[in-house]
Amino acid sequence: MTDRVLVDLLASLVYGWRPGPDRFSSSDRSWRVRSRFSPLTDIKCAFDLLDAVGARFTIVRRTGTDFSVEVWIGDRRGHAQYAELPRAVSVAIAAALGLLQEPPCEKTTGVDGRENGC
Repeated sequence: MTDRVLVDLLASLVYGWRPGPDRFSSSDRSWRVRSRFSPLTDIKCAFDLLDAVGARFTIVRRTGTDFSVEVWIGDRRGHAQYAELPRAVSVAIAAALGLLQEPPCEKTTGVDGRENGC
């Protein structure tokens, strides 16, 4: 799953927004520019998602390690571990909501200079 698809699914499921090419629209015909909803990179958006789903959560980071985030939504648990806190929070929420079978796809560059992933 790409980052864009993950963000679209979170916006739809949590807020009821309909994704468009450059914005999200809501049922009351208001809209939000896509660039202003970036829960994978913006910590405020990630914590707004936590508030919106009413989740309980724990965040742990030991010196020199990634953030480890656990999220409970009702009796469902999601876990994610990433170097970036907003991504860890958002992916843990998505996991608790049942949106992920595996972590979202990230493009990387291998030692041979070729892109891997997605």
